[in-house]
Amino acid sequence: MPNILYNTNSSLISRFQRNSSTSPVTNSVSLISSSSSSTTSFLSKNNTASLAIGSKFRSKYEKDSEKYLKELCCSIYPKSTHKRINGMKSNFELQINAICALILQNFVLNWYGVKIPTTDETFLIEMFNLIQNLIQYVTRQIRDDSIDFEALLADDIPVILSRHIEAIRKSQLKTTENIDDSSTLYKEYRKIVLSDSDKYPEQITNFIKSLIEGSDSSTLQSSFLDSLFNELLFGRILDSLTEPYYVLNGTIKICNKLISKMESPSLSIKEPKPAFIQESRRWSFRSVKSYIGRLLSIITADYKPNSNGNTPVPEKHNLYQRYIISFFAIDLLRLPTKKPFMYSIIRIMQYVLTKSTTVQGITNNIFMNSLKKSSILAVDLIKLLRHTLFPTDSLMGPRRIIPTTEEQLKPMREEAVVKMMRVSRLYKIDFFLGLTQNDIVAVVDGCSFEKKKQNKLLIMQIMECAIAHFTRPMENNA
Repeated sequence: MPNILYNTNSSLISRFQRNSSTSPVTNSVSLISSSSSSTTSFLSKNNTASLAIGSKFRSKYEKDSEKYLKELCCSIYPKSTHKRINGMKSNFELQINAICALILQNFVLNWYGVKIPTTDETFLIEMFNLIQNLIQYVTRQIRDDSIDFEALLADDIPVILSRHIEAIRKSQLKTTENIDDSSTLYKEYRKIVLSDSDKYPEQITNFIKSLIEGSDSSTLQSSFLDSLFNELLFGRILDSLTEPYYVLNGTIKICNKLISKMESPSLSIKEPKPAFIQESRRWSFRSVKSYIGRLLSIITADYKPNSNGNTPVPEKHNLYQRYIISFFAIDLLRLPTKKPFMYSIIRIMQYVLTKSTTVQGITNNIFMNSLKKSSILAVDLIKLLRHTLFPTDSLMGPRRIIPTTEEQLKPMREEAVVKMMRVSRLYKIDFFLGLTQNDIVAVVDGCSFEKKKQNKLLIMQIMECAIAHFTRPMENNA
């Protein structure tokens, strides 16, 4: 860790500059002559001091390609880490390192080595090693199948979402009773979800620190990690991600992709068809055959855990008895009141399927094998997060001007409702599940400024739950 933890509002920097200016001339000349070359190389390597704000990272390779991500990481991390970076093969690992490197460049290298002149790269190397240790731990837990993803995704997270939806609906009823105070609504929300929001994010940070820090950890290291997680990651960055503008903008983009995917076959006959469309239609039978083959391989492949023997393997349970079915059918879609016949069919099928061990085995195989092959989704989410926070893969420019009032946000909310309703009709969701425009309006109303605290608390609870699942094998081994 560094010898100095820099604070932009600290008075120590002025004292440091004052002491430097009053030092003897001979000493200052010798210091400059001995360290000027190394300081120049250090600053030119991370090129943070010379980069213009908002400038774009330039590379001869295609953006988001393997070589592009390696070059991006090498442009920020010290030269001693380049061999390890160039040896990375996993796209997931490269995407994680790329976004962490950009966070380091924007929030650490803008003062370390610039406002506090130093040629010591130990701090940056330690940051790189810390990130690699976390990535290796997560990937090892996933590879050894020691994480109960079925319980996490089909039980725990649906329960958290269910409490969130129930609390939001009850708080809306309070609003109709002329209780418009946002703080009062937030207190009611906390009572329903049974959560003490004052413990966040400090409780999550302390738990992560207990995994990272060793017996030789210092007060300086602890203070730095507190600032990194509490103020930066769980503070500024998470606060930006929960802005209603970004949530609605992402929803509209997803809806546009779904709409274009559904409406692409209905192109006009007179309109020239692109070559890839003609090729896909020419080989449609082969494509269908290949798709069926992949589906059968997922269904029939017997999922076998890869446990190393030291880590307990999660016990398999009946997926049809998990809470996720009740969450979608009752909490989210309210089928018992809107589509009672459809709800009855779902319950009957659920009862019948729980009695068949063969169906249970096939379902578990589909779930776990699909989860194993869904790493590309995680990569896409990380890449989307990087593009949102750092669109130029360089220093962040001025903060984007976004709506700050409900009146300014109203056109975007109306557009989101129209897009989501269009998706519902194109995919027949409104017909089969009874989804109405009022339901969509209620979902979009959750993306409001008065519910920003609630949404942030929801993310904190999901993160806490996920961290508990990822660290449970470590506690069992201990």
